[in-house]
Amino acid sequence: MAVTCTPNDMLAAAPCALCLSEKQLWAVIVLLLCKSHGGARAECDPHTLLDDSVCFDCLTDKQMLVAAGNALWKYAVDNGLIDADGGNVDDAVCLDCLPLHWLKAIALRKLCGLLAQLESLQ
Repeated sequence: MAVTCTPNDMLAAAPCALCLSEKQLWAVIVLLLCKSHGGARAECDPHTLLDDSVCFDCLTDKQMLVAAGNALWKYAVDNGLIDADGGNVDDAVCLDCLPLHWLKAIALRKLCGLLAQLESLQ
């Protein structure tokens, strides 16, 4: 099934997910990331996942967001998508004026687009 990036399609893909708590949704996302990264059933076991991420659990939510941003930044620099000198930070200043909810919506749409692009490469 192709990845489609409209809100209706994304919500309809798993309508029962709307009944899950935020914590349950995070559990599903972690499992999907584990499976997408080639993990066997045993590798997606909570104990194995905790062992693998032991250094990350001491980070605050903000530090985790910074770490995720830095990983994306490194990928973008390494692949020539942005300048390594930090000049693109000025572009983000304009985005900073948007409400947090809008930034999350944009990030969701961009994530879906990335997944669709990855799917097309297979």
